[in-house]
Amino acid sequence: MSEGDVVLRSSKLELARMYARKQELSNVTFKPQRHTKNRFWDNYATSRIKCTSEPHSYTERVLEMEARKKEHLEKKKAELEEKELDMCTFRPETKDAPEFVKRIADSMKASKRNKKNKKIKPDWK
Repeated sequence: MSEGDVVLRSSKLELARMYARKQELSNVTFKPQRHTKNRFWDNYATSRIKCTSEPHSYTERVLEMEARKKEHLEKKKAELEEKELDMCTFRPETKDAPEFVKRIADSMKASKRNKKNKKIKPDWK
């Protein structure tokens, strides 16, 4: 047989099988209701990204989630630090410095800042 005859024969056999299957199922009265995964879960599950329903707000929601995550991490870090400090037994009592000492410290800082900003020119030029 040639290649064309083989193809023709296989297609005729396939048609005969399909016709026999159709005849076999035509007498059946029961038709099961099938639930595919997508149809079944459509009522229960929603997309977290919501690209199709709310595409314009995706970046805003991502930034919100990052901010919430950052806030949560900072809160956890603060709790951990507080827990570590609770174990310490040494608690120094400090007093606030008097007003005149604070004024002196502020004036010293200002004078140091001025000296750094001021360029000294040599006299010989």
